Amino acid sequence: MKLIKSIVGIFIVLIVLVVVIITLFMGPIIKTSVETMGPKVTGVPITLENADFSLLEGEVNLKKLFVGNPEGFKTPSMFELNEFDIKIKVGSILSDTIEIEKIHIRDPEITFETSLKGNNIQALLEQMESDSPSKEEDDEEADEKSSESKEEEPGKKLIITDFLLEGAQVNLSMKILGGKVLTILLPAIHLTDIGKEGEGSSIKDIITLVLSAINESILKVVSAGDFLEKEVVGKGLENIADAVGVAGDAAKDIGSKVQEGASKLLGDVSGFLGKKEEAK
Repeated sequence: MKLIKSIVGIFIVLIVLVVVIITLFMGPIIKTSVETMGPKVTGVPITLENADFSLLEGEVNLKKLFVGNPEGFKTPSMFELNEFDIKIKVGSILSDTIEIEKIHIRDPEITFETSLKGNNIQALLEQMESDSPSKEEDDEEADEKSSESKEEEPGKKLIITDFLLEGAQVNLSMKILGGKVLTILLPAIHLTDIGKEGEGSSIKDIITLVLSAINESILKVVSAGDFLEKEVVGKGLENIADAVGVAGDAAKDIGSKVQEGASKLLGDVSGFLGKKEEAK
């Protein structure tokens, strides 16, 4: 009986030690993974100041995540996330598909910079897309490139039940603002059941989905044109597409909305866009 109690005691101590060791070392492992795999997937510099992991609760707390800009943009960063929490289903960690119950990002700082080529978020999306096999490649080249891509990407798939980004502060760096940086608040972005339709989504696909949602949300706020009324007095608008960093149908839509909200300041935007389409 004493022997059984001793074995049970030793077993409990070992479990406690394993939990303590994992808790102590998982933080640095997460930090290293973010800073090495992140740039491989996105092609931009990414740093993380600190990561805390609780094995028993399956919670990860990340602090000071910095995401840089693609080449060609002047602002120092695209995203600066002060703090966000991730809750993982512990039993799924060792499986091929990790189930994340929630990701909650609070009060991030986003820089939305535009240039003649577009905006920085869209540029990052295009940069990530360019790493995938193009439709013009023949089957053999596409398969080879796809195989190489899979080797570089993490093998784990993810399912995210609940994603929430709220309190985002967006710093607009746009040509029309004449070098000034204008700050706007972004409505909360809430996504659910990411990757649940299949066997999970890759990290690259999830980043693409989240970036696209953020980009679309910012463009909607910009397209309303309300914030421009105070900033563009006397400046006029030479090129609405350059101002918001989009082109084609999106530029038409934004141009028409801005004209409705600030026609006295922005002039005949639709006429300009019409001429631009004719020139094409």
